[in-house]
Amino acid sequence: MLKNESYIVIQGFMINELNLKGNELLVYSCIYGFSQLKNQWFTGSIKYLTEWTGASRTTIISILKDFVKRGLLIKQDEIVNGVKFCKYRAITKNTTSTEIVPPNKKINIGSTETVLGGYENLTGGSTEIVPNNIEHNIDNNLVNNIDIYSEAIEHLNLKAGTKYKYNSKNTTKHIQARIREGYTLEDFKTVIDKKCSEWLNTDMEKYLCPETLFGSKFEKYLNQKIIHKNIGIPASTQETKKIKWGE
Repeated sequence: MLKNESYIVIQGFMINELNLKGNELLVYSCIYGFSQLKNQWFTGSIKYLTEWTGASRTTIISILKDFVKRGLLIKQDEIVNGVKFCKYRAITKNTTSTEIVPPNKKINIGSTETVLGGYENLTGGSTEIVPNNIEHNIDNNLVNNIDIYSEAIEHLNLKAGTKYKYNSKNTTKHIQARIREGYTLEDFKTVIDKKCSEWLNTDMEKYLCPETLFGSKFEKYLNQKIIHKNIGIPASTQETKKIKWGE
């Protein structure tokens, strides 16, 4: 959900020189706002762009692909634990020659083509899946569910007051393992809600992190009854000792 204080800036050249209007104008303005300084990129979610424009995911993906082909945007890829994340940047006077890639470059991962987008310092990541004939194996479930990474961590940060990144190596490893077991975004949110209800403001609060919540005890946490902590009584030291990082 957009914050009330969020804003974008539409500049005259976007209309007069680039001839942009409607959803194209809004999408370009969003990305351009994070392209003013060197090494600044738009690295969050397509969902964020749909909230700004009111357009569908399909429309946003189409606009991003068209901008890349027209040379208005460049994109770079980052693979974390086998999952591809992409970032976009508007070509400006600050863009260096080493950042520019061929406008019509396609990103092929196994049997899919992936297009991602997002905002720097915002969580997110989205994909478009297009069949092709490249003969490599890939876990398509990971690509189709890539939004789980960003939204699960966004939910954890909101509930626990933390600042974890959805695309860090350690975090993606644990989320990836649970996705392969068939768990959904709602399962991740349920575990987060249950453990926050139980551990916040106790000695166990330090374990409200991806490697503990999404580790090998994920199924146990998912199926446990909601535990309401007793006000004024700290969690036992013995319970704290039972927790192992990554479980």
